[in-house]
Amino acid sequence: MVSRSATARRDASPYAQELYLKSVKPTISVLLIGVGNRGRWPVERCRPENGWQIVGLVDQSEQHLAEARALAGVPAAACFRDVAAALAATRPQAMIVCTP
Repeated sequence: MVSRSATARRDASPYAQELYLKSVKPTISVLLIGVGNRGRWPVERCRPENGWQIVGLVDQSEQHLAEARALAGVPAAACFRDVAAALAATRPQAMIVCTP
């Protein structure tokens, strides 16, 4: 049997669902290092609804950064070519590193 509150959350507006998720699931700020090829999966899966907030992207390729930025919806100021600069600017709680 599905509880009434579970049904209400499922049928709620996207904004209400987002508020509910934030209330029950902490958001972890994450810096993604290496966002091309093998590094694309974290860009696709680190979403607020999954408890993640992408605070920065790092890659040596401008093309990879541009593609990941468009997919993640982060501002240009959150894109870096240097890990140390990205860490200093974003101060993430976690990092996912996908580099050769």
